[in-house]
Amino acid sequence: MELIVIVIADTVEGSRPAVDTAWSARALGVPVRIVAPRGSEPWPVPEGVQWVFVDGSAGDAAALLMPPQGAILVLAPGERLVSDDWVAARARIEMWPASTPASMRSYEGVQQRLLVANPIAAPELMLEVRIERLAPLAPITTPQVEPLHVSRALVNGFDVAPLEPPALDEHLYIAASQGDPAAQELLAELCRIQVDRQRLAQVRERRSRSLWTDDEPLVTVRISTYNRGQLAVERSVASALRQTYRNIEVLVVGDCCDAATEAAMLAVDDPRVRFVNLAERGVYPDDARQRWLVAGTDPGNAGIALARGAWIAPCDDDDELTDDHVEVLLRAAQAGQYEMVYSQAQLESAPGQWRVVGDPSLREGGVAHGSVMFARDLRFMQYSPTCHRMGNPGDFTLWRRMSWAGVRMGFVPHITYVHYEEAREVAGALVIG
Repeated sequence: MELIVIVIADTVEGSRPAVDTAWSARALGVPVRIVAPRGSEPWPVPEGVQWVFVDGSAGDAAALLMPPQGAILVLAPGERLVSDDWVAARARIEMWPASTPASMRSYEGVQQRLLVANPIAAPELMLEVRIERLAPLAPITTPQVEPLHVSRALVNGFDVAPLEPPALDEHLYIAASQGDPAAQELLAELCRIQVDRQRLAQVRERRSRSLWTDDEPLVTVRISTYNRGQLAVERSVASALRQTYRNIEVLVVGDCCDAATEAAMLAVDDPRVRFVNLAERGVYPDDARQRWLVAGTDPGNAGIALARGAWIAPCDDDDELTDDHVEVLLRAAQAGQYEMVYSQAQLESAPGQWRVVGDPSLREGGVAHGSVMFARDLRFMQYSPTCHRMGNPGDFTLWRRMSWAGVRMGFVPHITYVHYEEAREVAGALVIG
């Protein structure tokens, strides 16, 4: 179970003792975040500790840091964690089921200190660790770190560990030579890694620092659609135009759509909306499941090529962005100098049934397509039209390709996307979702 220690400083004056508390919590070996009001002194902190400055309630902002499958341990400034055996304490934490909270023993007795993402089960005592009040520790001498200033309760991104590509071994070559489509596709993906890494290095050499420092870069919200223009106008396009961040273009690319879709798009009275309709529809597999994995590849790649923004935010035509979607992802990407960043999303798994997806572990099914933003200069990597041969969806195949190439990725524990239940087939035509 993932654990994050949160030190909540509700007042500006509480920021200094919060550092002392954070210092003691570092012994656990888990991430530590100090949530404090804007205007607090950004005191130097040890490695593994980050500041999060907010405009509103520090407590409300701290809740956004909750891991999807884990817990946050809430501490107050002036407290410290004490243990006779930190190794045993860490091992105990790693054995907790994700749905089990724990209580921390303090000198005043047992207090519930862990808030968990899943429903509470029977409490469990963690006897190795206790909470005590502390006097100020010795002066901190570690180097100053750059704090993240946030608005609207935005939060830091977390580094996403790169995926390790499988080995190019003789078994893969043999399977590919014998006509195994999955092996052939994987082999092609693996052989492309070195070229991607070389091109990424070239991109970074040419890249301007303004990608991280420009306060108002143009962001392209890219939407692919096929013959459901009115739904796209009312849902995805409308949500893009409601963004708190205003310097955007909404690029809608039709997969050779009908006249009704084109008319619906051209009727949108906002100069930021641009509609491009491809002259030919993409060629997709006959099998419905395989077709769903790669449908929309052609308009998706066309949108990447046509985007004018420094950043690209994809959105499916039947889904919605939250109003702060672009603002949250853009600022997190700039603060962490990430080249690709993604967030949590609300996903409708059945009519009226919702769950939250997204965590710092890059995996298939764990990243909603529209919860992502990436730098436009990564456009040399595009959606694969043949990844269905491996049984993989086009969006995750692209994120995996980026990870294998070494793209710097970050995760933001904040919901910025609403993914509605998908209708795969309507009147024999594919519905992109």
